Amino acid sequence: MRAPATPEAELRRLWFRREILPLEPQLVRCARRYCRGSPDEAQDLVHETYAKIIAYEGWAEVLNPSAFAVRVLGNIAGRSSRSRPAVISNDSGWSMISRIQSPAQSTATSFEASMR
Repeated sequence: MRAPATPEAELRRLWFRREILPLEPQLVRCARRYCRGSPDEAQDLVHETYAKIIAYEGWAEVLNPSAFAVRVLGNIAGRSSRSRPAVISNDSGWSMISRIQSPAQSTATSFEASMR
């Protein structure tokens, strides 16, 4: 049996149902862009976004729920895309690399190699 919810928890659930859940079509469209069209990955990203938003302690101060939800989704997508390996094409076929260097890192690496 579930323990009775506090008034603040009930207000949070009401806010979430009223302000965030109606944004699902918008969040799914946004998530599909981050996931390159993969419906399953996009749905996972939206669900992770919901979990972060419902756990957010400052929910009552959110002035623009739509912008907040899209920002949370983007932050999660950016974090997860940095941890996935990148796939690049070269003349001999496809290869996996663990991460892509930024132009600044690439320049620094080239400079260090030329100094050896």
